[in-house]
Amino acid sequence: MEHFLHAFFAPKSIVLFGASERISAIGQAVYKNLVGDTFDGPIYLVNPNNSHVFGERCFTNIFEIDHFIDLAVIAAPASSVNQIMKDCGKCGIKAVIILSAGFAGTGAHINKLEQKIQRTALHFGIRFIGPNCLGVIRPKSGLNTTFNYCSATDGSLALISQSGALCTSILDWAKSRKLGFSAVVSLGSSADVHFEELLDYLIYDPHTKSILLYIEGINHARSFISALKAASRVKPVLVMKVGRHSTGNPVVKPHTGNISGQDDVFNAVLRQAGAVRGYKVNDLFIAATVLSKDKRLKGDNLVIITNGLGPGIIAADRAIDLDLKLLDLSEKTKDSLSELIPSYWSQANPIDIMDDATPERYKKTLSVCFNDLDILME
Repeated sequence: MEHFLHAFFAPKSIVLFGASERISAIGQAVYKNLVGDTFDGPIYLVNPNNSHVFGERCFTNIFEIDHFIDLAVIAAPASSVNQIMKDCGKCGIKAVIILSAGFAGTGAHINKLEQKIQRTALHFGIRFIGPNCLGVIRPKSGLNTTFNYCSATDGSLALISQSGALCTSILDWAKSRKLGFSAVVSLGSSADVHFEELLDYLIYDPHTKSILLYIEGINHARSFISALKAASRVKPVLVMKVGRHSTGNPVVKPHTGNISGQDDVFNAVLRQAGAVRGYKVNDLFIAATVLSKDKRLKGDNLVIITNGLGPGIIAADRAIDLDLKLLDLSEKTKDSLSELIPSYWSQANPIDIMDDATPERYKKTLSVCFNDLDILME
């Protein structure tokens, strides 16, 4: 049985509302991304103001399309989204991505718009991502519903973010380093689909080996904690949460529509769930690099290799703070290392390979460590 979010990641057909040739229009960028990737299903375009977009027929409304559609992508003005949602519901579409801005904030008018689409979605049994989001990328399906100028290559790392800007930054960074993703999801205002539901999908996704989360606030704490625990048991999960301090972050609530909560409580939840926390954007970049290698340590033994004993001791202190176990090197490993490192090396972990260490010495030292029975890699 397919997961209820399956259509967001592997649709057989797509309809784009707000398709356009206008350079500054979101619908233009999304159209180019949809046809530019390798999605091989039909893509239908809807815009009452255009009869054709880049030579392709553009329908006045969805009722003119005589085919079943799995996924709707809305890049139309916020004021028209609710009616589009109703039309999608009448046509049996159950998955919608709302890119449209104009919903974020706390004003009564904005809340009313969002509440309308929530009621419409509930009435027709529609699940939607957004509004005010960047979209979804699923390289395995050739799917790019975003308006970002670049896509993502196929890989095993999933990214879920409440910030579209952070998604674009990571995608740009990853492209230059040839890092791939199993999925990229921008949640935007999270008015319907939340972190916990996406985590539930990714737990069973064979293409996802590790998960990165960028969080500004949680709507449903209990279900999020439950999903995070379940995901962390089977796949590494790294979390970056902003709004850690209540003062100086007035934008967190208006931007996401929720409150970030007490940071010490959130930190305790992450530890209990088994997720790893990052505090800087660079932490996400480093994690993306490490996790993309698809190598996992078995057991809880850690070896530190350094060309300076001082930094190695600092790393060892931090490891102990985090309750990580430093491996006691076997005599066999010590003998093998003694053939590579000057005889006055520390004979202990951290392994100091001296300040004159070459890349080749690092490589050989790693090989010796990987051959140790207690430092096996999957």
